[in-house]
Amino acid sequence: AAMDRFQVDPDGYGHVFGNPSGGCMSLSCVKNGSLAREKVRALVGCDYAFFDEDAFTEVSASNRQPTTNNRLRAFPYFEEEITPKHPATGIEAAFDWEKASDAEKVVSIIRGQVLNLFERTRWIGTFETIRVTGGASRSRGIRDTIADIFGAKVETLAPTQSFAPQKYSAHECAKHCKQIRIMAETKGDVSYETWRGVIGIIKYCEEG
Repeated sequence: AAMDRFQVDPDGYGHVFGNPSGGCMSLSCVKNGSLAREKVRALVGCDYAFFDEDAFTEVSASNRQPTTNNRLRAFPYFEEEITPKHPATGIEAAFDWEKASDAEKVVSIIRGQVLNLFERTRWIGTFETIRVTGGASRSRGIRDTIADIFGAKVETLAPTQSFAPQKYSAHECAKHCKQIRIMAETKGDVSYETWRGVIGIIKYCEEG
């Protein structure tokens, strides 16, 4: 985030750099981010359409009371978290995870991640506009969650299509890639290193 003046995170989690355009800029990093979302999606066993949008529509239409809806948050501590520090305890939820629907599990994880970023960036100030990039930026549910929690307008950057590489289905890649095949056969029950390798491949596939 661009900053008009130099300041530091009083809790020591945020990073501050010089901004080539003037002033300063900050960076907040988490360890349980996109890879953790992918692992949750595999655990739930849903496709990207459900994870990115349908789950949020289902929860929104469930006529939940606001007090109950606010408790629908969870965080995936698959790895030891660095912002803030927290041991690798797995999924921690503010509700009964086992009895929750697939939609509730998806929405709660996204809320937990965004709420954590919100709390860890408050030292910077408020944001009128947030620009999101990467694979998660294509998720309407994630964009709407960011807008709701930060109270800001969310914008995406249109990808350049002129040099877009040919993409193939992950199912086709699985015929030639042992890591993807193992991931599918074990439903995501693989080592962290295998997860990283598979996600690095799938993001260039049609499903990515």
